[in-house]
Amino acid sequence: MTQFILHSLEQFVEERYPYSLTSYVSHDALYKENANDLVLYPSVASNSHYCNFAIHPNIVDQYLTFKKVIRFEVVEVNSDLSLVLKTGRVGEVINNSIVWRKGDEAEVDFNNLP
Repeated sequence: MTQFILHSLEQFVEERYPYSLTSYVSHDALYKENANDLVLYPSVASNSHYCNFAIHPNIVDQYLTFKKVIRFEVVEVNSDLSLVLKTGRVGEVINNSIVWRKGDEAEVDFNNLP
């Protein structure tokens, strides 16, 4: 575990502002004495219009299940921060393997996801 922490701290120093600060705060919140399972914080890059989150790896291992991955391309970012997306392939877990297929536009409408 020490190796991971030292590598992570190096990464914080090498990251550009303001990411070095958010990485440091997230790491502290996830791994220090009063550790949290999840850290949710506003995105500086989007002027706080969106949020970022960090999840402790143990929580991912215990509670999250991979179901689907959607490849997409951001074609345009509008002035109201809405996105125009182009759909790529979609991978779903079937019998412990990812099976890829062509995606459709409805699958990248993130408002429709559960």
